[in-house]
Amino acid sequence: GDMDIGDFDNKNKYHWYGKGATVTHTDGLQGKGALVSDMTKKNAIFGQVFTGDEVPHGGMYYMEGHVKIINHPKGSDWFEMNMKYGYKNAKQNKNKFSVVNGYPRLRSDDGWVKIAGEFELPSNCTQLMVLFQSKDKNLEFAVDEVSLKQIIPVADWEIAANEMIHENRKGNVKLSVNITYNLDPSFVGFEVRQLSHDFKLGVYVAEKIINASNNYAPDFKDRYRDYVYDNFNSATPALRFRWSKVEPTQDELDWKNSDPAMYTLKENGMNIYGQPVFENDDRRWPRWVKNMDSEELVKAMNKRANDLIGRYKGSVDQWVVCEDTLSRKGDFETYTKNPDILTKMFDFARAADEDATLLLSNNDVVRMSYLSSAMVHQINRLKDAGHSPHIDVQCQFDDDYPVEPIKIMTRLNILAEADVPIWVSQLHVQRDDVIKRADDLENFLRVAFAHPKVEGITLNGFWDEKVVQPDTSLVDTNEFNKNEAGWTVSRLFEKEWRTDGYVTLPELFKRVQSTDFRAFYGDYEMDVIVDGEVVETRGFSVHKDVSTEVNVKIDNPKHGDSVAKRSVYSADMDQFNALL
Repeated sequence: GDMDIGDFDNKNKYHWYGKGATVTHTDGLQGKGALVSDMTKKNAIFGQVFTGDEVPHGGMYYMEGHVKIINHPKGSDWFEMNMKYGYKNAKQNKNKFSVVNGYPRLRSDDGWVKIAGEFELPSNCTQLMVLFQSKDKNLEFAVDEVSLKQIIPVADWEIAANEMIHENRKGNVKLSVNITYNLDPSFVGFEVRQLSHDFKLGVYVAEKIINASNNYAPDFKDRYRDYVYDNFNSATPALRFRWSKVEPTQDELDWKNSDPAMYTLKENGMNIYGQPVFENDDRRWPRWVKNMDSEELVKAMNKRANDLIGRYKGSVDQWVVCEDTLSRKGDFETYTKNPDILTKMFDFARAADEDATLLLSNNDVVRMSYLSSAMVHQINRLKDAGHSPHIDVQCQFDDDYPVEPIKIMTRLNILAEADVPIWVSQLHVQRDDVIKRADDLENFLRVAFAHPKVEGITLNGFWDEKVVQPDTSLVDTNEFNKNEAGWTVSRLFEKEWRTDGYVTLPELFKRVQSTDFRAFYGDYEMDVIVDGEVVETRGFSVHKDVSTEVNVKIDNPKHGDSVAKRSVYSADMDQFNALL
Protein backbone atom coordinates (compact mmCIF):
# COMPACT_ATOMS: atom_id res chain seq x y z
CA GLY A 1 0.00 0.00 0.00
CA ASP A 2 0.89 3.68 -0.10
CA MET A 3 3.14 4.97 2.67
CA ASP A 4 3.02 8.72 3.33
CA ILE A 5 6.59 8.90 4.51
CA GLY A 6 6.97 12.65 4.14
CA ASP A 7 3.84 14.43 5.36
CA PHE A 8 5.63 17.02 7.43
CA ASP A 9 2.44 18.45 8.96
CA ASN A 10 1.96 15.37 11.10
CA LYS A 11 4.12 13.18 13.22
CA ASN A 12 4.44 9.64 11.99
CA LYS A 13 6.70 6.69 12.58
CA TYR A 14 8.91 7.55 9.61
CA HIS A 15 11.65 9.82 10.93
CA TRP A 16 13.68 11.94 8.54
CA TYR A 17 17.15 13.16 9.39
CA GLY A 18 19.77 15.48 7.97
CA LYS A 19 23.33 14.25 7.57
CA GLY A 20 25.69 17.17 7.23
CA ALA A 21 22.78 19.62 7.23
CA THR A 22 20.22 21.32 9.47
CA VAL A 23 16.55 20.36 9.06
CA THR A 24 13.71 22.68 10.13
CA HIS A 25 10.11 23.39 9.14
CA THR A 26 9.16 25.74 6.31
CA ASP A 27 6.13 26.46 4.16
CA GLY A 28 5.42 23.31 2.21
CA LEU A 29 3.49 22.39 -0.88
CA GLN A 30 0.56 21.83 1.46
CA GLY A 31 0.99 23.02 5.01
CA LYS A 32 4.46 22.44 6.41
CA GLY A 33 7.50 21.13 4.58
CA ALA A 34 11.06 20.28 5.55
CA LEU A 35 13.81 22.87 4.99
CA VAL A 36 17.34 21.55 4.47
CA SER A 37 20.00 24.22 5.04
CA ASP A 38 23.39 25.00 6.61
CA MET A 39 25.10 22.12 4.87
CA THR A 40 28.53 21.46 6.31
CA LYS A 41 29.77 19.42 3.37
CA LYS A 42 29.15 18.70 -0.27
CA ASN A 43 26.61 15.93 -0.90
CA ALA A 44 24.84 16.38 2.42
CA ILE A 45 21.63 14.36 2.54
CA PHE A 46 18.09 14.51 3.85
CA GLY A 47 16.73 11.01 4.26
CA GLN A 48 15.42 8.18 6.35
CA VAL A 49 16.14 4.52 6.99
CA PHE A 50 13.73 1.58 7.01
CA THR A 51 14.81 -1.51 8.91
CA GLY A 52 13.26 -4.86 9.63
CA ASP A 53 10.01 -5.60 7.82
CA GLU A 54 8.82 -1.98 7.46
CA VAL A 55 9.40 -2.30 3.72
CA PRO A 56 9.30 -5.83 2.23
CA HIS A 57 12.55 -6.69 0.47
CA GLY A 58 12.74 -8.20 -2.98
CA GLY A 59 10.08 -6.00 -4.57
CA MET A 60 9.64 -3.05 -6.93
CA TYR A 61 8.73 0.37 -5.52
CA TYR A 62 7.42 3.69 -6.79
CA MET A 63 8.54 6.80 -4.91
CA GLU A 64 7.52 10.39 -5.41
CA GLY A 65 8.04 13.67 -3.63
CA HIS A 66 8.17 17.40 -4.20
CA VAL A 67 11.25 19.61 -3.94
CA LYS A 68 11.92 23.32 -4.15
CA ILE A 69 15.13 25.34 -4.42
CA ILE A 70 14.95 28.09 -1.79
CA ASN A 71 18.01 30.23 -2.49
CA HIS A 72 20.28 30.76 -5.48
CA PRO A 73 23.97 30.78 -4.50
CA LYS A 74 26.25 32.85 -6.71
CA GLY A 75 28.38 31.20 -9.32
CA SER A 76 25.84 28.76 -10.72
CA ASP A 77 23.01 29.14 -13.20
CA TRP A 78 21.28 25.99 -11.95
CA PHE A 79 21.64 23.16 -9.48
CA GLU A 80 21.38 19.39 -9.52
CA MET A 81 18.83 17.70 -7.28
CA ASN A 82 18.52 13.93 -6.94
CA MET A 83 16.16 11.53 -5.22
CA LYS A 84 18.02 8.34 -4.34
CA TYR A 85 17.56 5.00 -2.70
CA GLY A 86 20.13 2.78 -1.06
CA TYR A 87 20.31 -0.57 0.62
CA LYS A 88 22.80 -2.52 2.70
CA ASN A 89 23.94 -5.76 1.15
CA ALA A 90 23.44 -8.53 3.71
CA LYS A 91 26.55 -10.49 2.67
CA GLN A 92 29.02 -7.65 2.20
CA ASN A 93 27.44 -5.32 4.79
CA LYS A 94 28.03 -2.38 2.40
CA ASN A 95 25.70 0.40 1.34
CA LYS A 96 24.85 0.79 -2.33
CA PHE A 97 23.10 3.95 -3.59
CA SER A 98 21.42 4.68 -6.92
CA VAL A 99 19.52 7.66 -8.34
CA VAL A 100 15.77 7.10 -8.69
CA ASN A 101 15.09 10.40 -10.42
CA GLY A 102 16.78 13.73 -10.73
CA TYR A 103 16.85 17.28 -12.02
CA PRO A 104 20.21 18.12 -13.61
CA ARG A 105 19.34 21.80 -13.91
CA LEU A 106 16.92 23.17 -11.32
CA ARG A 107 16.52 26.85 -10.45
CA SER A 108 14.98 28.79 -7.59
CA ASP A 109 12.31 30.27 -9.88
CA ASP A 110 11.05 26.77 -10.75
CA GLY A 111 9.11 26.62 -7.48
CA TRP A 112 7.79 23.28 -6.27
CA VAL A 113 8.48 20.45 -8.71
CA LYS A 114 7.47 16.81 -8.57
CA ILE A 115 10.11 14.12 -8.64
CA ALA A 116 9.13 10.48 -9.16
CA GLY A 117 10.53 7.13 -10.21
CA GLU A 118 10.71 3.43 -9.56
CA PHE A 119 13.40 1.18 -8.12
CA GLU A 120 13.92 -2.47 -7.32
CA LEU A 121 14.95 -3.60 -3.85
CA PRO A 122 16.97 -6.84 -3.73
CA SER A 123 15.87 -9.62 -1.43
CA ASN A 124 19.33 -10.00 0.14
CA CYS A 125 19.46 -6.65 1.93
CA THR A 126 19.03 -5.61 5.53
CA GLN A 127 17.70 -2.07 5.23
CA LEU A 128 16.37 0.55 2.81
CA MET A 129 17.41 4.19 2.70
CA VAL A 130 15.62 6.92 0.74
CA LEU A 131 17.05 10.40 0.48
CA PHE A 132 17.21 13.76 -1.30
CA GLN A 133 20.56 15.25 -2.14
CA SER A 134 22.18 18.23 -3.83
CA LYS A 135 25.87 18.60 -4.63
CA ASP A 136 26.09 22.30 -3.71
CA LYS A 137 26.61 22.78 0.02
CA ASN A 138 25.54 26.44 -0.17
CA LEU A 139 22.11 25.47 -1.44
CA GLU A 140 18.93 25.45 0.62
CA PHE A 141 16.05 23.28 -0.50
CA ALA A 142 12.66 22.14 0.76
CA VAL A 143 10.97 18.74 0.57
CA ASP A 144 7.31 17.83 1.03
CA GLU A 145 4.62 15.22 0.26
CA VAL A 146 6.87 12.19 -0.07
CA SER A 147 5.27 8.78 -0.58
CA LEU A 148 6.42 5.24 -1.26
CA LYS A 149 4.38 2.33 -2.55
CA GLN A 150 5.12 -1.18 -3.66
CA ILE A 151 4.38 -1.99 -7.29
CA ILE A 152 2.53 -5.28 -7.39
CA PRO A 153 3.05 -6.75 -10.88
CA VAL A 154 -0.09 -8.08 -12.52
CA ALA A 155 -0.22 -11.84 -12.93
CA ASP A 156 0.18 -11.48 -16.69
CA TRP A 157 1.27 -8.04 -17.90
CA GLU A 158 0.75 -9.08 -21.53
CA ILE A 159 -2.96 -9.72 -20.97
CA ALA A 160 -3.27 -6.33 -19.26
CA ALA A 161 -1.46 -4.65 -22.17
CA ASN A 162 -3.74 -6.34 -24.71
CA GLU A 163 -6.79 -5.10 -22.84
CA MET A 164 -5.35 -1.57 -22.95
CA ILE A 165 -4.70 -1.93 -26.68
CA HIS A 166 -8.30 -3.00 -27.25
CA GLU A 167 -9.50 0.01 -25.26
CA ASN A 168 -7.03 2.65 -26.46
CA ARG A 169 -6.31 1.75 -30.09
CA LYS A 170 -9.76 0.86 -31.36
CA GLY A 171 -12.96 2.75 -32.05
CA ASN A 172 -16.53 1.56 -32.25
CA VAL A 173 -18.09 1.22 -35.71
CA LYS A 174 -21.88 1.18 -36.05
CA LEU A 175 -22.99 -0.55 -39.23
CA SER A 176 -26.63 0.28 -40.08
CA VAL A 177 -28.33 -1.70 -42.85
CA ASN A 178 -31.59 -1.06 -44.68
CA ILE A 179 -32.73 -3.90 -46.96
CA THR A 180 -35.49 -2.48 -49.17
CA TYR A 181 -36.89 -5.77 -50.43
CA ASN A 182 -37.75 -9.22 -49.13
CA LEU A 183 -34.17 -10.47 -48.72
CA ASP A 184 -33.08 -12.92 -46.04
CA PRO A 185 -30.49 -10.95 -43.94
CA SER A 186 -28.43 -14.11 -43.50
CA PHE A 187 -27.45 -13.76 -47.18
CA VAL A 188 -25.82 -10.37 -46.43
CA GLY A 189 -22.23 -9.99 -45.21
CA PHE A 190 -19.47 -7.41 -45.13
CA GLU A 191 -15.78 -7.99 -45.85
CA VAL A 192 -13.73 -5.39 -43.94
CA ARG A 193 -10.13 -4.58 -44.91
CA GLN A 194 -7.89 -2.10 -43.10
CA LEU A 195 -5.95 0.01 -45.60
CA SER A 196 -3.87 2.15 -43.25
CA HIS A 197 -3.08 2.84 -39.60
CA ASP A 198 -3.53 6.19 -37.88
CA PHE A 199 -0.70 5.13 -35.56
CA LYS A 200 2.64 6.22 -36.99
CA LEU A 201 5.17 3.41 -37.34
CA GLY A 202 8.30 5.03 -38.71
CA VAL A 203 11.93 4.36 -39.50
CA TYR A 204 15.15 6.27 -40.04
CA VAL A 205 16.08 6.04 -43.72
CA ALA A 206 19.31 6.51 -45.64
CA GLU A 207 18.64 9.53 -47.83
CA LYS A 208 21.03 8.53 -50.60
CA ILE A 209 19.35 5.14 -51.03
CA ILE A 210 15.85 6.59 -50.91
CA ASN A 211 16.66 9.16 -53.58
CA ALA A 212 18.80 6.68 -55.62
CA SER A 213 21.85 8.94 -55.61
CA ASN A 214 24.47 6.40 -54.48
CA ASN A 215 26.31 3.52 -56.10
CA TYR A 216 24.07 0.67 -54.97
CA ALA A 217 22.62 -1.51 -57.74
CA PRO A 218 19.12 -0.52 -58.92
CA ASP A 219 17.49 -3.78 -57.80
CA PHE A 220 18.98 -3.33 -54.35
CA LYS A 221 17.67 0.22 -54.08
CA ASP A 222 14.24 -1.04 -55.08
CA ARG A 223 14.31 -3.66 -52.32
CA TYR A 224 15.33 -1.03 -49.78
CA ARG A 225 12.61 1.41 -50.80
CA ASP A 226 9.96 -1.31 -51.10
CA TYR A 227 10.67 -2.44 -47.55
CA VAL A 228 10.28 1.12 -46.27
CA TYR A 229 7.01 1.76 -48.09
CA ASP A 230 5.53 -1.69 -47.41
CA ASN A 231 6.25 -1.73 -43.67
CA PHE A 232 6.14 1.87 -42.45
CA ASN A 233 3.93 4.93 -42.84
CA SER A 234 6.43 7.44 -41.45
CA ALA A 235 10.09 8.19 -42.15
CA THR A 236 12.93 10.30 -40.78
CA PRO A 237 15.87 11.33 -42.97
CA ALA A 238 18.69 9.93 -40.88
CA LEU A 239 21.39 12.61 -41.05
CA ARG A 240 20.72 15.38 -43.50
CA PHE A 241 18.65 17.63 -41.24
CA ARG A 242 21.47 18.02 -38.71
CA TRP A 243 22.90 21.52 -38.48
CA SER A 244 26.45 20.26 -39.03
CA LYS A 245 25.34 18.56 -42.27
CA VAL A 246 23.17 21.37 -43.61
CA GLU A 247 25.54 24.24 -42.82
CA PRO A 248 29.11 22.98 -42.25
CA THR A 249 30.29 26.40 -43.43
CA GLN A 250 28.37 29.47 -42.29
CA ASP A 251 25.73 30.63 -44.79
CA GLU A 252 26.55 27.80 -47.23
CA LEU A 253 23.51 25.51 -47.08
CA ASP A 254 23.62 21.98 -48.44
CA TRP A 255 20.26 20.48 -49.49
CA LYS A 256 21.48 18.18 -52.26
CA ASN A 257 20.59 14.98 -50.39
CA SER A 258 17.67 16.07 -48.24
CA ASP A 259 15.65 17.69 -51.05
CA PRO A 260 15.40 14.58 -53.29
CA ALA A 261 14.76 12.35 -50.27
CA MET A 262 11.95 14.59 -49.05
CA TYR A 263 10.36 14.67 -52.50
CA THR A 264 10.49 10.88 -52.85
CA LEU A 265 9.11 10.21 -49.37
CA LYS A 266 6.22 12.65 -49.73
CA GLU A 267 5.45 11.34 -53.22
CA ASN A 268 4.95 7.93 -51.61
CA GLY A 269 2.58 9.30 -48.97
CA MET A 270 4.92 9.08 -46.01
CA ASN A 271 4.52 11.07 -42.81
CA ILE A 272 7.80 12.95 -42.22
CA TYR A 273 9.16 12.99 -38.68
CA GLY A 274 11.96 15.55 -38.76
CA GLN A 275 14.76 15.74 -36.25
CA PRO A 276 16.60 17.49 -34.87
CA VAL A 277 16.54 21.23 -35.42
CA PHE A 278 18.90 21.75 -32.46
CA GLU A 279 21.05 19.39 -30.39
CA ASN A 280 22.07 20.49 -26.91
CA ASP A 281 25.53 19.02 -27.37
CA ASP A 282 28.28 21.25 -28.76
CA ARG A 283 30.13 18.20 -30.11
CA ARG A 284 27.46 18.00 -32.83
CA TRP A 285 27.39 21.68 -33.77
CA PRO A 286 29.09 23.18 -36.82
CA ARG A 287 32.52 24.35 -35.69
CA TRP A 288 31.88 27.95 -36.61
CA VAL A 289 28.97 28.17 -34.15
CA LYS A 290 31.21 27.75 -31.11
CA ASN A 291 33.16 30.93 -31.88
CA MET A 292 30.11 33.23 -31.63
CA ASP A 293 29.21 35.42 -28.72
CA SER A 294 25.83 34.86 -27.07
CA GLU A 295 23.94 37.46 -29.11
CA GLU A 296 25.35 36.21 -32.41
CA LEU A 297 24.50 32.62 -31.50
CA VAL A 298 20.85 33.43 -30.78
CA LYS A 299 20.57 35.15 -34.17
CA ALA A 300 22.21 32.14 -35.84
CA MET A 301 19.75 29.82 -34.08
CA ASN A 302 16.81 31.86 -35.37
CA LYS A 303 18.24 31.69 -38.89
CA ARG A 304 18.83 27.95 -38.53
CA ALA A 305 15.15 27.37 -37.64
CA ASN A 306 14.00 29.49 -40.57
CA ASP A 307 16.41 27.80 -42.99
CA LEU A 308 15.40 24.24 -42.13
CA ILE A 309 11.79 24.42 -40.99
CA GLY A 310 10.88 27.17 -43.44
CA ARG A 311 12.29 25.22 -46.37
CA TYR A 312 10.13 22.17 -45.63
CA LYS A 313 7.09 23.98 -44.31
CA GLY A 314 4.01 21.91 -45.06
CA SER A 315 6.09 18.81 -45.87
CA VAL A 316 7.47 17.84 -42.48
CA ASP A 317 4.66 16.83 -40.14
CA GLN A 318 6.60 16.73 -36.85
CA TRP A 319 9.78 18.53 -35.83
CA VAL A 320 11.99 17.62 -32.89
CA VAL A 321 13.00 21.14 -31.92
CA CYS A 322 15.73 20.20 -29.47
CA GLU A 323 17.37 16.92 -28.56
CA ASP A 324 19.08 15.95 -25.29
CA THR A 325 18.18 19.08 -23.38
CA LEU A 326 18.62 17.23 -20.09
CA SER A 327 21.11 14.45 -20.72
CA ARG A 328 23.89 16.90 -21.60
CA LYS A 329 25.37 19.69 -19.53
CA GLY A 330 23.28 22.47 -21.05
CA ASP A 331 25.48 23.73 -23.88
CA PHE A 332 22.93 26.07 -25.45
CA GLU A 333 22.10 27.53 -22.04
CA THR A 334 25.80 28.05 -21.34
CA TYR A 335 26.79 29.50 -24.73
CA THR A 336 23.78 31.85 -24.96
CA LYS A 337 23.89 32.73 -21.24
CA ASN A 338 20.13 32.23 -21.22
CA PRO A 339 18.64 29.54 -18.93
CA ASP A 340 15.35 29.82 -20.87
CA ILE A 341 16.84 29.45 -24.36
CA LEU A 342 14.66 26.37 -24.87
CA THR A 343 11.58 28.58 -25.02
CA LYS A 344 13.34 30.72 -27.64
CA MET A 345 14.00 27.61 -29.74
CA PHE A 346 10.29 26.81 -29.75
CA ASP A 347 9.48 30.44 -30.55
CA PHE A 348 11.77 30.26 -33.60
CA ALA A 349 10.33 26.93 -34.72
CA ARG A 350 6.71 28.00 -34.37
CA ALA A 351 7.36 31.22 -36.29
CA ALA A 352 8.85 29.17 -39.14
CA ASP A 353 5.88 26.76 -39.36
CA GLU A 354 2.63 27.47 -37.54
CA ASP A 355 1.14 24.03 -38.25
CA ALA A 356 3.82 21.39 -37.67
CA THR A 357 3.85 19.43 -34.42
CA LEU A 358 6.81 20.50 -32.26
CA LEU A 359 8.55 18.07 -29.92
CA LEU A 360 11.10 18.09 -27.14
CA SER A 361 13.42 15.06 -27.08
CA ASN A 362 15.42 13.42 -24.32
CA ASN A 363 17.21 10.20 -23.60
CA ASP A 364 17.16 8.34 -20.25
CA VAL A 365 13.47 8.96 -19.61
CA VAL A 366 12.12 5.53 -20.64
CA ARG A 367 15.05 3.11 -20.73
CA MET A 368 15.70 4.44 -17.21
CA SER A 369 13.66 6.73 -14.97
CA TYR A 370 16.36 9.27 -14.17
CA LEU A 371 15.12 12.29 -16.17
CA SER A 372 11.40 11.61 -16.57
CA SER A 373 10.19 14.13 -13.96
CA ALA A 374 12.58 16.80 -15.22
CA MET A 375 11.22 16.34 -18.73
CA VAL A 376 7.65 16.76 -17.51
CA HIS A 377 8.77 20.00 -15.86
CA GLN A 378 10.36 21.23 -19.11
CA ILE A 379 7.14 20.49 -20.99
CA ASN A 380 5.09 22.35 -18.39
CA ARG A 381 7.34 25.41 -18.67
CA LEU A 382 6.91 25.39 -22.45
CA LYS A 383 3.15 25.13 -22.00
CA ASP A 384 3.25 28.09 -19.60
CA ALA A 385 5.07 30.03 -22.34
CA GLY A 386 2.20 29.39 -24.76
CA HIS A 387 3.50 26.37 -26.66
CA SER A 388 1.86 22.96 -27.19
CA PRO A 389 4.88 20.66 -27.24
CA HIS A 390 4.80 16.89 -27.62
CA ILE A 391 7.29 14.55 -25.94
CA ASP A 392 9.89 12.60 -27.91
CA VAL A 393 11.61 9.76 -26.03
CA GLN A 394 14.74 8.10 -27.39
CA CYS A 395 14.67 4.37 -26.66
CA GLN A 396 17.83 2.33 -27.14
CA PHE A 397 17.91 -0.96 -25.26
CA ASP A 398 20.74 -3.44 -24.75
CA ASP A 399 22.21 -5.63 -22.00
CA ASP A 400 22.81 -2.58 -19.79
CA TYR A 401 19.33 -1.16 -20.46
CA PRO A 402 17.02 -4.19 -20.73
CA VAL A 403 13.38 -4.13 -21.79
CA GLU A 404 11.40 -4.48 -18.54
CA PRO A 405 7.68 -3.99 -19.30
CA ILE A 406 6.46 -2.99 -15.82
CA LYS A 407 9.21 -0.40 -15.40
CA ILE A 408 8.69 1.00 -18.90
CA MET A 409 4.96 1.41 -18.30
CA THR A 410 5.69 3.16 -14.98
CA ARG A 411 8.02 5.63 -16.72
CA LEU A 412 5.53 6.28 -19.50
CA ASN A 413 2.93 7.00 -16.83
CA ILE A 414 5.24 9.58 -15.24
CA LEU A 415 5.73 11.28 -18.61
CA ALA A 416 1.98 11.15 -19.24
CA GLU A 417 1.48 13.51 -16.30
CA ALA A 418 2.50 16.28 -18.71
CA ASP A 419 -0.78 15.50 -20.53
CA VAL A 420 0.71 15.74 -24.02
CA PRO A 421 1.24 13.07 -26.71
CA ILE A 422 4.38 10.92 -26.52
CA TRP A 423 6.43 9.79 -29.53
CA VAL A 424 9.08 7.06 -29.37
CA SER A 425 12.14 7.64 -31.56
CA GLN A 426 15.52 6.05 -32.27
CA LEU A 427 14.16 2.70 -31.10
CA HIS A 428 16.44 -0.28 -31.26
CA VAL A 429 17.05 -3.42 -29.25
CA GLN A 430 20.67 -4.55 -29.42
CA ARG A 431 20.89 -8.32 -29.02
CA ASP A 432 23.23 -10.65 -30.91
CA ASP A 433 20.74 -13.46 -30.27
CA VAL A 434 18.04 -12.51 -32.78
CA ILE A 435 15.39 -14.56 -30.92
CA LYS A 436 15.97 -12.53 -27.76
CA ARG A 437 16.03 -9.37 -29.88
CA ALA A 438 12.63 -10.26 -31.30
CA ASP A 439 11.19 -11.06 -27.86
CA ASP A 440 12.45 -7.82 -26.31
CA LEU A 441 11.29 -5.77 -29.29
CA GLU A 442 7.83 -7.31 -29.09
CA ASN A 443 7.61 -6.64 -25.36
CA PHE A 444 8.52 -2.99 -25.81
CA LEU A 445 6.19 -2.48 -28.77
CA ARG A 446 3.31 -4.07 -26.86
CA VAL A 447 3.80 -1.81 -23.84
CA ALA A 448 4.23 1.35 -25.95
CA PHE A 449 1.27 0.54 -28.21
CA ALA A 450 -0.88 -0.10 -25.14
CA HIS A 451 -0.17 3.30 -23.58
CA PRO A 452 -2.86 5.83 -24.58
CA LYS A 453 -0.45 8.77 -24.85
CA VAL A 454 1.94 7.16 -27.34
CA GLU A 455 1.13 8.34 -30.88
CA GLY A 456 4.03 6.99 -32.88
CA ILE A 457 7.17 4.86 -32.87
CA THR A 458 10.22 5.39 -35.09
CA LEU A 459 12.82 2.63 -35.37
CA ASN A 460 16.51 3.41 -35.62
CA GLY A 461 16.96 1.74 -39.01
CA PHE A 462 16.14 -1.78 -40.20
CA TRP A 463 18.86 -3.18 -42.51
CA ASP A 464 21.94 -4.78 -40.93
CA GLU A 465 24.30 -2.66 -43.08
CA LYS A 466 22.58 0.65 -42.28
CA VAL A 467 21.78 0.54 -38.55
CA VAL A 468 23.33 2.76 -35.90
CA GLN A 469 24.36 -0.17 -33.69
CA PRO A 470 25.14 -3.75 -34.73
CA ASP A 471 22.75 -6.57 -33.79
CA THR A 472 19.67 -4.33 -34.03
CA SER A 473 18.42 -5.11 -37.55
CA LEU A 474 15.07 -6.35 -38.84
CA VAL A 475 16.40 -7.57 -42.20
CA ASP A 476 19.80 -8.95 -43.18
CA THR A 477 22.01 -9.26 -46.28
CA ASN A 478 21.51 -7.60 -49.64
CA GLU A 479 18.52 -9.88 -50.20
CA PHE A 480 16.72 -8.14 -47.31
CA ASN A 481 15.79 -11.39 -45.59
CA LYS A 482 13.54 -10.74 -42.61
CA ASN A 483 14.99 -12.06 -39.38
CA GLU A 484 12.93 -12.97 -36.31
CA ALA A 485 12.77 -9.33 -35.20
CA GLY A 486 11.52 -8.26 -38.63
CA TRP A 487 8.87 -10.97 -38.68
CA THR A 488 7.78 -9.89 -35.20
CA VAL A 489 7.16 -6.30 -36.29
CA SER A 490 5.25 -7.53 -39.35
CA ARG A 491 3.12 -9.93 -37.32
CA LEU A 492 2.15 -7.26 -34.81
CA PHE A 493 1.28 -4.42 -37.18
CA GLU A 494 0.04 -6.43 -40.17
CA LYS A 495 -1.85 -9.16 -38.32
CA GLU A 496 -2.46 -8.77 -34.60
CA TRP A 497 -2.98 -5.00 -34.56
CA ARG A 498 -5.02 -4.80 -37.73
CA THR A 499 -8.75 -5.18 -38.31
CA ASP A 500 -9.56 -7.44 -41.25
CA GLY A 501 -12.57 -9.72 -41.16
CA TYR A 502 -16.11 -10.64 -42.06
CA VAL A 503 -19.18 -9.06 -40.42
CA THR A 504 -22.67 -10.57 -40.46
CA LEU A 505 -26.04 -9.22 -39.32
CA PRO A 506 -27.34 -10.39 -35.93
CA GLU A 507 -31.11 -10.54 -36.66
CA LEU A 508 -32.56 -13.30 -38.86
CA PHE A 509 -35.62 -11.57 -40.34
CA LYS A 510 -35.22 -7.83 -39.70
CA ARG A 511 -34.52 -5.92 -42.88
CA VAL A 512 -33.61 -2.73 -40.98
CA GLN A 513 -31.03 -3.41 -38.31
CA SER A 514 -27.56 -2.49 -37.10
CA THR A 515 -24.52 -4.13 -35.60
CA ASP A 516 -21.39 -2.83 -33.90
CA PHE A 517 -17.76 -3.89 -34.04
CA ARG A 518 -14.43 -2.55 -32.81
CA ALA A 519 -11.72 -1.59 -35.28
CA PHE A 520 -8.19 -0.21 -35.02
CA TYR A 521 -7.93 3.47 -35.88
CA GLY A 522 -7.29 3.97 -39.58
CA ASP A 523 -8.82 3.91 -43.07
CA TYR A 524 -10.93 1.01 -44.33
CA GLU A 525 -12.51 -0.55 -47.36
CA MET A 526 -15.63 -2.70 -47.05
CA ASP A 527 -17.28 -5.01 -49.57
CA VAL A 528 -21.06 -5.39 -49.31
CA ILE A 529 -21.74 -9.02 -50.17
CA VAL A 530 -25.13 -10.50 -51.09
CA ASP A 531 -25.29 -14.26 -51.50
CA GLY A 532 -21.54 -14.49 -52.07
CA GLU A 533 -21.19 -11.69 -54.61
CA VAL A 534 -19.89 -8.14 -54.06
CA VAL A 535 -22.61 -5.62 -54.88
CA GLU A 536 -20.86 -2.51 -53.53
CA THR A 537 -17.51 -1.40 -52.07
CA ARG A 538 -17.51 1.34 -49.45
CA GLY A 539 -14.78 3.33 -47.74
CA PHE A 540 -14.84 4.58 -44.16
CA SER A 541 -12.44 5.73 -41.45
CA VAL A 542 -12.13 5.12 -37.73
CA HIS A 543 -10.43 7.87 -35.76
CA LYS A 544 -9.89 8.60 -32.09
CA ASP A 545 -12.68 10.60 -30.44
CA VAL A 546 -14.76 10.55 -33.66
CA SER A 547 -17.95 8.50 -33.90
CA THR A 548 -18.10 6.21 -36.93
CA GLU A 549 -21.36 5.11 -38.53
CA VAL A 550 -21.63 3.35 -41.87
CA ASN A 551 -25.09 3.30 -43.49
CA VAL A 552 -25.72 0.70 -46.17
CA LYS A 553 -28.86 0.49 -48.31
CA ILE A 554 -29.46 -2.73 -50.21
CA ASP A 555 -31.99 -2.25 -53.01
CA ASN A 556 -33.88 -4.82 -55.06
CA PRO A 557 -31.58 -5.85 -57.92
CA LYS A 558 -32.53 -5.64 -61.56
CA HIS A 559 -35.02 -8.16 -62.93
CA GLY A 560 -33.40 -11.45 -63.88
CA ASP A 561 -30.53 -11.26 -61.39
CA SER A 562 -30.12 -14.91 -60.45
CA VAL A 563 -28.19 -14.13 -57.25
CA ALA A 564 -31.00 -11.95 -55.94
CA LYS A 565 -33.63 -14.47 -57.02
CA ARG A 566 -31.95 -17.28 -55.10
CA SER A 567 -31.65 -15.27 -51.91
CA VAL A 568 -35.22 -13.96 -52.05
CA TYR A 569 -36.60 -17.38 -52.88
CA SER A 570 -34.69 -18.96 -50.00
CA ALA A 571 -35.94 -16.33 -47.56
CA ASP A 572 -39.52 -16.77 -48.73
CA MET A 573 -39.32 -20.55 -48.41
CA ASP A 574 -37.78 -20.38 -44.92
CA GLN A 575 -40.57 -18.10 -43.71
CA PHE A 576 -43.22 -20.25 -45.46
CA ASN A 577 -41.88 -23.41 -43.84
CA ALA A 578 -41.80 -21.69 -40.48
CA LEU A 579 -45.50 -20.84 -40.85
CA LEU A 580 -46.32 -24.44 -41.74
